[in-house]
Amino acid sequence: MNQNGNVINQQAIEWLINLQETPDDKALLASFSAWYQESAAHRRAWDEANATWNALEGLAPPSPVVTANVAPIKKSRSRWLPLTSLAATIILAIGLYFPITQWYTADYYTHTGEIRKIVLDDGSTLWLSPKSALKVDYQAKSRNVKLLSGEAYFSVQPDPSRPFHVITDLADSTVLGTAFNVNLAANRFNIIVNHGSVAVTAHGTSQRLRPPLKAGDWLQLTPAGSKEWGNSSPDNAGLWRSGKLVISNRPVEEVLDELRRYYRGVIILTDSTIKTRRLTGAYDLNDPENTLLAIAKVQHLKLIQLTPWVTFLSRN
Repeated sequence: MNQNGNVINQQAIEWLINLQETPDDKALLASFSAWYQESAAHRRAWDEANATWNALEGLAPPSPVVTANVAPIKKSRSRWLPLTSLAATIILAIGLYFPITQWYTADYYTHTGEIRKIVLDDGSTLWLSPKSALKVDYQAKSRNVKLLSGEAYFSVQPDPSRPFHVITDLADSTVLGTAFNVNLAANRFNIIVNHGSVAVTAHGTSQRLRPPLKAGDWLQLTPAGSKEWGNSSPDNAGLWRSGKLVISNRPVEEVLDELRRYYRGVIILTDSTIKTRRLTGAYDLNDPENTLLAIAKVQHLKLIQLTPWVTFLSRN
């Protein structure tokens, strides 16, 4: 799945719910039709949403949608659920389904709330944060690790004859011997160095983005090509291993993406304007429920727990 995949999947879920709520809204149908026909990725995400829906035993899908050149939602003979339960179940099911398809090909992966320490063949050590996955491909002249999702902290054994590469969909990082953290939260590439030196090359260009990153240096890339960088305490690299989340002026949606890997349930924002609000603070990842409450309080949000597994955040 590429870096935009999660965003498109979420859009497909939202369309599924909105079309069920107001199936006769002509303006909504027209907008959905335009979205559906925009790209093959949109059509695949819609098909996946419907396939997952039809795999849910005992649930019925929304009413068929009839628009030009748009695949309708498939019918089922099952009984309806109340709308809120329906929407929550769809989101929960699809949120669980998509990671499984990715982790199936991984060499190492973690579940919600799980942190895993892995010692590689060359003695290098890595820590996988919750809901993360990666593949290892060691060659005679190189050591390659592809981070598929989530976050990992790397402590690399020096070997000048075999550079160590961390590969992602947005950028590659090359080191000989160092310790650093790579995070793919919110469809972004984030790296921060604990010690040593890391060279970063963005995909689509053979040029390194800037001089190699040193201790405390951090860099963030987005799929659109925007870049941010700066310097902070080197100890912030991999701080999640001790159960701490320290953020400075980051969007709420980006912070929630971090928290979702520790939270045993689904967190849903009901208003897209909440996503871009900025958040600063230190939070306890070992207690994600209270952390979510703290975020809601500081952002003046209403927290509604529909079931033990589905929580909504909305504006007061």
